[in-house]
Amino acid sequence: MAKTKQRPFYGSVESVGIDEREPKVTIRSAVDKQSTRDFPFDVKADLFRVFESMRELNMPLIAYGDREQKAGEKQYLFDSGIPLRVTHLEQAEDRVWVRTGPEGFLLYVLLDNPEIQSIWERLVDSRDNGTDYWFILSPTIENNNGQTVRKIINVLGKLPTIPCTLGNRPAETFDKKHHKPIKVKKAEKLFTLMHSMSTHPSSGALVGIPFLYVDGGCEYRSHEMARHIIGEGAYPHKLWVFSSSLELETPNHPDCVAKWAWHTAPMVATTEGFYVIDPSVCDHAVPAADWYNRFSMSGQRHIYNTSHHVYRMNGSMCYFTSDPEFKNTERKLAIFRIRLRLQSAREGPPPFAHCPA
Repeated sequence: MAKTKQRPFYGSVESVGIDEREPKVTIRSAVDKQSTRDFPFDVKADLFRVFESMRELNMPLIAYGDREQKAGEKQYLFDSGIPLRVTHLEQAEDRVWVRTGPEGFLLYVLLDNPEIQSIWERLVDSRDNGTDYWFILSPTIENNNGQTVRKIINVLGKLPTIPCTLGNRPAETFDKKHHKPIKVKKAEKLFTLMHSMSTHPSSGALVGIPFLYVDGGCEYRSHEMARHIIGEGAYPHKLWVFSSSLELETPNHPDCVAKWAWHTAPMVATTEGFYVIDPSVCDHAVPAADWYNRFSMSGQRHIYNTSHHVYRMNGSMCYFTSDPEFKNTERKLAIFRIRLRLQSAREGPPPFAHCPA
């Protein structure tokens, strides 16, 4: 993200409109509810529908201003709150270190933060109960012993979640009874169909599956793909990989590498073995072993489970839930579509030319 000179202003989207021929978005402060500010934006960025969708989702908008620009111009960078759940907390002398999943983000909040009491309560609730909260993060990327780190500015209201009702022991075996193997050519056609549903990174309707946003959301992309694969007459399972250090070199991330705590994608049984369908990682359907080999990881383990499971996390305990009506999945995909568009407005659309092909 480009460097900024002012503190961010963040809160809910109040309105989006035109003022003196200039498009603007009005943000109501999350800290001082009586305070609002107008922020102009470039009409070419196609952000009208993004901001309207954020207002409908009650998704926090962050405005950073202003970056280096031509004399006389006023320009802002926009980001959103990130829906995260905490997996680990560790208190240090002047801060609390926070680890989240599945993204594996390393964050910290300073103890002198004026909102520290409410932030701490929400961090603990997220860790203990698997609750997603909106995290407001500093745009500055820091380095801590070789790890990228970001500072927490605030943690806002929780997101609606579905209850963890299916127990805390994942299915460790692949159930072969319920489906008939398909031909590899059919798996390739399924991949092509999934890829055709990719959300456009910088223009058009906010629809589809945001494969090009790789900082999170794999479980929801996988669940939505499973729905479409079933509609095509195939029976997918989901393949998961967990690692203490899971990385993927990809041109779809501004840093050219995505870092996660886990990743998942649909898997189908073919007459030539198991194939994974994952447009975020591959450009075609690949054997499961080839999919694994795309990642750099240590201490990895993998499991299979059925297509109706959606992953949740509660501290160090793993839970699987179901979302049979896909309502929670669609809400989460909407959030990641918005984050893809905002990222493209700041950094340019992926794939990024400075990354290795």
